[in-house]
Amino acid sequence: MKVFKKKLYTVLTILLAFCFIVPAFGAAETVSKEVTVQINGVDIKGSATHWTPGKVWVDAVAYAETLGVEYEVVDQTFVINGQQLEMKMYDGKPAVHIRAIADATGAENVDWNFQAGLAYVLDLPDGSISLEGTTDVYAPGVPGMGQHWGLPDELPLGPIYGVEQGKLVFIEQMVSQEDFINGVNHVDIPGMKGLPSPPIVHTDIEYLDAGHPGFEVAHFDIHHYFVTHEEHLTFSPVESGEVGHGH
Repeated sequence: MKVFKKKLYTVLTILLAFCFIVPAFGAAETVSKEVTVQINGVDIKGSATHWTPGKVWVDAVAYAETLGVEYEVVDQTFVINGQQLEMKMYDGKPAVHIRAIADATGAENVDWNFQAGLAYVLDLPDGSISLEGTTDVYAPGVPGMGQHWGLPDELPLGPIYGVEQGKLVFIEQMVSQEDFINGVNHVDIPGMKGLPSPPIVHTDIEYLDAGHPGFEVAHFDIHHYFVTHEEHLTFSPVESGEVGHGH
């Protein structure tokens, strides 16, 4: 009888421990915390945005409405641009994996900084290509500026979109000296074409008497930067370690 009681006590102890351990593991798997999601440096406002181990979930409605893209919820899926995305309800709203919705809406890149709790989506106008010929948004660009992206049929006037380390850092136009001399007007030059962009911090207007690759005539480069002048001078440093100074 004593042996039976001892075995019963052992079994009950194991079962009780199991009851505490399993919920603990479940909580670890479902734990969530606040995270900030940005498109081109602009915060996505939405209470369904959160992080769980291995995934960043973004408020799907807030993301779509920030981009001005139509969407619908069908049979527990979030449909955007004709693509059905896995979703879950969080704070009473649909949330989707950030990379899934970024891919569905044509974004160039998603960057995740765990320590800062920041997910950054780089989303340039459709059809934009790197003028440096790379698809790596982390590759070096022009020293002191960064990479240049744009739509081929809008060059050389632009706009041109500047990227440094996967982030949008400027928008640029290029105007020939001849146009200025002849009093040519350039009106209604497009900007981000409805995509989010941060506020302009400062503008640099630089004259290049011999031009540069891609626009080899005397012209003015007009860069509207979303960062400080001191900051962009450190972008894409040359191999010697010196900072760049534009074209």
